[in-house]
Amino acid sequence: MKRSFIAIVACMSAGIIQAQNSNDTIKIQLGSEHITLPMPKTGNKVTVNLEDSGSIIQISVGKISKSASVATASMSRVPLEPESKKRVSWFREVELGTLYLLSTGKEQRADTAIFYRYQDLTNGTSNPSKTSFIKITPERVYPGFSLGLNIKEKRRPFKNTKMTYITGFKFRYNVFVARGNYEVTEVKSEVKNGVFRYYADSVLSVTKGNYNSRTSIYQFVFPFMLEFNSKKSYLTYSAGLQLVVGFNSSKIITKSGENLKNTNMIISYTNPQLLQIQPAFRVNYKKLSAQLSASLGTSRVGYGATQYFRGNMCFLSIGYKLY
Repeated sequence: MKRSFIAIVACMSAGIIQAQNSNDTIKIQLGSEHITLPMPKTGNKVTVNLEDSGSIIQISVGKISKSASVATASMSRVPLEPESKKRVSWFREVELGTLYLLSTGKEQRADTAIFYRYQDLTNGTSNPSKTSFIKITPERVYPGFSLGLNIKEKRRPFKNTKMTYITGFKFRYNVFVARGNYEVTEVKSEVKNGVFRYYADSVLSVTKGNYNSRTSIYQFVFPFMLEFNSKKSYLTYSAGLQLVVGFNSSKIITKSGENLKNTNMIISYTNPQLLQIQPAFRVNYKKLSAQLSASLGTSRVGYGATQYFRGNMCFLSIGYKLY
C-alpha cells in the first residue's frame, strides 16, 4: 500500500488523475490501479481511504447541481476593494516656478508725490526747510521667481467615481524686479506762525536717474481643486480655484545704491493685492506636476506715487512630490 500512496501523490502533483463518469459509478485510474466509486446523490459525497503503515489519504467525490455551483462560485468571489477614505498629507510637495504680469497698459495716479522734510532748528540754528517733489515712472516689470511648499493636503474621493476633491494650504514665496526712472525736485519751504508753506519756483536741486526695484511677495494659498484620474494611467488632471492671501515688501535702488523708498518717502506699492482669487489648472504624472494659475482681479504693479502698470498676475510652476 505504501507504493500506492507514493503513486497517488506523484499523480496528483503531476495532474494526471483521470475520472470517468457513468450513471452508476465513478472510475479513477491511478497509474496501474483502478478505483471504482458509486455515484453519490446530489448534495452528497463518497470518500475512499488509502492508508499505509503511517498515514491515511482520503479521496472524496461529491455531486452538486449546476445552479448550486453557480451560487457557490458567486459567493466565493473576491470582494471589491472598499472605497478609499479621505487622506491627509503634510509637507508632501515642493514647487518651483515663475510669475509674470500680463500687462494691459499703464495708469496715471498723480503727477507727483510730495514729501516734506523739515530742517528748522537744527543744532539751535534756524535753517530753511526743504520739500521734495518726487515723480516715479516704471518702465518694465520682469518675470519673477517663485518657490512653494505644500504644507497640508487633504484628499476626499467621491464614491463610485474617478474624481477627488482636494483642499489644504501651501506657502509660496515670490520675487521679481522692475526698472524705471525717477525725478526728485527739492524746493524751499518754511513754517511761519504755525503755517507751512513751500515755494515751487524756488528750486534748490533736481535729481534724475534710473532705478531698479525688487519686490518680495509672501503668500498663503488655499486650493479648492477637483481631480480627475484613471486607474489605468498615472496621468491625472485637476481644475479649480485658489484663494491667495499675502503681503509684500520692496526696495527701490538707484544707480548710486541709495534706497529711494526709505530716504525720500514711504512710497505706496499698489500690488499685488492682499487677497486674490485664482483659477488654476494642474496636470500630474507620478511624482511630477505642472500648474498654471492667474489672478482674476486686475493687478497694479509700480511704485506709483505717479504711474503703475495694470494687468493680471500669472503663475507657472513645476512640482515634485517627496513621497
